[in-house]
Amino acid sequence: MTKFKNITLVLKPNIIKDFTQFLPDLITYLLNRKIAVHFFNFEKERLQVIACDLLSQINFIEKTDINHTSDLVIVLGGDGTLIGFCRDIGKMTAPIFGINLGKLGFLTEFSKNDFMEELGNILNGKYQTRTMKPHFASVYNKDNKEIFSGLFFNDMVVSNDSIARIIRISVLINNEHLFNVDGDGLIVSTSQGSTAYSLSAGGPIIHPSVNALVLTPVCAHTLNSRPIVVPEDTIIQTAIFEDSNNVVLTLDGQLAFGLKKTDVVKTHNPKHPGFQIITNPKRTYLSNLREKFIQGNRL
Repeated sequence: MTKFKNITLVLKPNIIKDFTQFLPDLITYLLNRKIAVHFFNFEKERLQVIACDLLSQINFIEKTDINHTSDLVIVLGGDGTLIGFCRDIGKMTAPIFGINLGKLGFLTEFSKNDFMEELGNILNGKYQTRTMKPHFASVYNKDNKEIFSGLFFNDMVVSNDSIARIIRISVLINNEHLFNVDGDGLIVSTSQGSTAYSLSAGGPIIHPSVNALVLTPVCAHTLNSRPIVVPEDTIIQTAIFEDSNNVVLTLDGQLAFGLKKTDVVKTHNPKHPGFQIITNPKRTYLSNLREKFIQGNRL
């Protein structure tokens, strides 16, 4: 693997305090290694507060230029920051080094307290990656016209957007009716996202190497409603019953689209190359489970 010479740093939105503690040192470290450091243009104002003395040595770029200017991306934030960045970019070949500044940090595998221990090896090309692939959700109106499409990495949720009212959702698997959900909604989760909202709603934990989707009803008003695991290439279709109102489709808790009674939501597994996430050699999936869930030690 080649050494990195152009690096873009992506920052968790709307915070300054956490970055003043270590970001100037990180920028200086990269500059001393003769690496060109890039930030997005909209970060200029924030960096004037965080690293004013280094501004003249920093390059500012548009998001659309990142595939042409960067051979490594360092994401400083939580899992939501990393997912949001990947959604905005769409496709990228450069690997991503995630440094966790959030609470859980399942995707951003490196802690802000110890990432420097591995950064030198990574900059010299000594690293391994795993592929984080998205799924897509599309919304079709009564005329079968696609009116919305978006990707999700953890989960898509069809739920009520108003105060504590049951909604009714019809669920089809590969065009065959599976069940109706009467409750707060339905979560369709990837294996990677099985430790997110789906887990809180009673869904199973699935190792990310298993190519599957999980359908988890949320607070179902029935005694026989259970999560179900299906292959990841399954087409899942949800339709809203006529007596349900204020229903919304949410992707990874970040992107929302209001649904009408006649709208249909379909998932599909696209031919997407995915994003290359640099893995922490000192952590495994099982060690993450023990630390963050069983032992309750969230970073």
